[in-house]
Order: sequence, then C-alpha cells, then structure tokens
Amino acid sequence: MSQVLRARVDVWHGWGAQYQVRGEDLFVTTVDGVDIVGPSPEKRLSKSTCTPLINAIYTKQKEKHFDYYDTLIVPIDSLLNAMRDYPETSAVIIRRHGMYVWGPTWQRAKGMAECYEYLFNVAVKMKQLGLDPEAIPVPPEGAYT
Repeated sequence: MSQVLRARVDVWHGWGAQYQVRGEDLFVTTVDGVDIVGPSPEKRLSKSTCTPLINAIYTKQKEKHFDYYDTLIVPIDSLLNAMRDYPETSAVIIRRHGMYVWGPTWQRAKGMAECYEYLFNVAVKMKQLGLDPEAIPVPPEGAYT
C-alpha cells in the first residue's frame, strides 16, 4: 500500500475571497503524484500549483527539535533548493509567494507557524526600534550576581 498525501485547495485567494472547503473538495494523491480521489468534475476545481512542493516536503521532511541555544534558520529561496541546502529546516520563505511550514502532524506545523510568525514580528519590531535582532544580548554589569 502506498503512502497517501492529502493536499487541500486554497481557502484564501489573493483578492480576499474566502471559500468553504469540504471533504469532497480535497485531492488525495500518492507521494508519486498519482490521483486517488478528487472533487467531482462539476466543481471545476484543480490541484494547487503548489502540489509538487507539498509532495517534496512530505518526502524530504526531517523533524528537528530546537534547544535554547540553537540557531533557527529560515531560508529565503526556492523550496527544493532550501530543503537541499538546509535539510533540518521546517520552514521556507518563498519570495512573492509566502512561507511554507511543515511538521510531523498538522498540529505541530500549526504551532511552528505561530512561533515563526511571533519571532518574525519581534524581529521587525526590533529593527523598527534600531535594535539588531541578530546581536547576542550582553547583561549589564553586576546582573545575575
């Protein structure tokens, strides 16, 4: 039995329209891209152009547990290049497209996406305040004694 990957149609579109996604709207394919189930032709839905990228994530993902002193790297590149050059990453920013985040379960991927969003917001606010988000903080003299 081959592994199955579930990819959903986009819920939000660039112009802000929202669509209700139902189970019968989903495309189910093997990791090799062979269709198993899809929406009825009357719905006139098509697979996302991101389907090959989703397959690549599914087949190449590696779960990484970060420690306090680890450096988090989120490449800005094509997905396949980033996964080749940074095999332990769990997120990639693709110019003019957005961020992809993945994990072993949808719950972990959602949690990581929320963490990345928080960290990116902190980095932007630090830049706005003239602080370097890459600088290692130095405690003031006499602190922690």
